[in-house]
Amino acid sequence: MKDFRGYITALVTPFLENGKLDIKSFQKLVQLQKNAGIHGLLIAGTTGESPSLSLEERQILIKETLSITQSKIPLLVGIGSNNTDYAISLAKHAEQNGADGLLAVTPYYNRPSQKGLYAHFIQVADATSLPVWLYDVPERTGVRLSIETIERLSKHPNIVGIKDATGDLEQPIAIANLIKGFSQLGGEDALALPYFMAGGDGCISVSANVAPRLCVSMYEAWQNRDIEEAQQLQRTLFPLHKAMFMESSPSPVKSALADLGVIKEYLRLPLVAVEASSKKVIRNILKDLEL
Repeated sequence: MKDFRGYITALVTPFLENGKLDIKSFQKLVQLQKNAGIHGLLIAGTTGESPSLSLEERQILIKETLSITQSKIPLLVGIGSNNTDYAISLAKHAEQNGADGLLAVTPYYNRPSQKGLYAHFIQVADATSLPVWLYDVPERTGVRLSIETIERLSKHPNIVGIKDATGDLEQPIAIANLIKGFSQLGGEDALALPYFMAGGDGCISVSANVAPRLCVSMYEAWQNRDIEEAQQLQRTLFPLHKAMFMESSPSPVKSALADLGVIKEYLRLPLVAVEASSKKVIRNILKDLEL
């Protein structure tokens, strides 16, 4: 199993004006991530507008990523669905196309019980030989995994970790005490350094699309126990972290990347571009970061 630690960029999916994949911009984005020394990549996550992607588009994104990284950067693929059978089909598709690991979100909207959550993730994990990270993001899904359910799920050999976007900094401590060796990846950039300090192994990041070198430097400062440098970099990045969620994600990050000339600012409905007032804030932050 590849080691998923450090900053893992939740890549956006660039589109053309006609709504099709913008493959050239995606290639540019992945190359910039590689050049910055990013520790891992995630495609087809929420930031990648996963609900709007077809199986063929997922296959293209995986192929293009692996072509550029030469499989030297660990690759997670989002397989989230509130339909267990479809999540299983996404898991099998990602495995067949070269993913190193899978990210499975708690089923959204239908709000299953803990028993239902357990059954869902067990069936997904049974259907693949790849390592699976649970994804707990109650603000978006309307349901949260209990510590007890996480512990039960961790006994499955393929369920190796969690992306924790609960904002609860007690949880990584509790999990570390309860489940030895369970991978914990933070899901909120603004809490990345506190999450590392609470026992987290890495951060699945939106901001790293825009400032991968700064994000990598912050994590490496933490790893080298240069706490003052890590704190300074976290403070420097904090306005960007907050701005990336000032409107529905990934609209703000696509605005930033468009300003930097990496992609064009097209999204698939129901997502739309940010308001002019938000765009101004984002541009000022990019200027302050000298990006």
